[in-house]
Amino acid sequence: MASRIRIRIDDVLKESSAWGGNRGPEERFAQVCRWVSQADVDFVPTILCLDIQRYPSTIEAIKHSTLSGRMAPAIHGWEHIDYNSLSEIDIRSHLKKCMDWFHDYLWYEPTVWCTPWGAESEKLTAVASEFKLIVEGTGAQVEPGKWLEKARGGILYPNIMWHWWERGQKLLKVVQVIKYGSYDSAVENREDLFNAR
Repeated sequence: MASRIRIRIDDVLKESSAWGGNRGPEERFAQVCRWVSQADVDFVPTILCLDIQRYPSTIEAIKHSTLSGRMAPAIHGWEHIDYNSLSEIDIRSHLKKCMDWFHDYLWYEPTVWCTPWGAESEKLTAVASEFKLIVEGTGAQVEPGKWLEKARGGILYPNIMWHWWERGQKLLKVVQVIKYGSYDSAVENREDLFNAR
C-alpha cells in the first residue's frame, strides 16, 4: 500500500501581495483548506507564531481542524528569520515560545520544525531535540510545478511543499490529481481547470 501524500504549506498567513485578487490572508487560507480537503492527504501548514496571532478566527479554525485530524500543523518559527544565525539560547527561547503558543492556542504538541528557508544544522537539530522536535528542511520536498511534471509521467511523489505567497492554481491541480488518482483522470474530470488558458 502506498503511503499518503503530504502537502506542506509554508509561511501560513504571512502578509503578501503576491496572491492576486482582493482576498485577505484569512480568506486565502480558508480557500487553500477547502482545496486540500478535497483529497485524502496529510496536510501540514507551517505556522509563524508571531504573524498568525493577528488572525484569531483562523487560529480557531486551525485548532478545530487539528483536533479533528484534518491537519497536523508544524512550527515554522516564532518569526521568519535565519535560525542558524541565532545563539542556542535564542533558538531555545524562540522554540519555547512556539511550543507554548501551540499548547495554549491550538491545544496541540507539534513534532516537526520546518525551518525558514529549509535551514538545517547540528545546532538546530540539537536544540530542537530538547523539545522533541524533528528539524525538516526542504530537501525532500517538491514544489507543485515539478510535482505535476512527475505526475504526468505516472509518479505521485509523496512530499509537496507550497509557499503561501505563490499563486494557487498549481496547488489546486495537484489536489485534483491526488483526488482522482492520476494526472490523466484529473484532466478528464477537471477539463475546466487543466485546459483553461
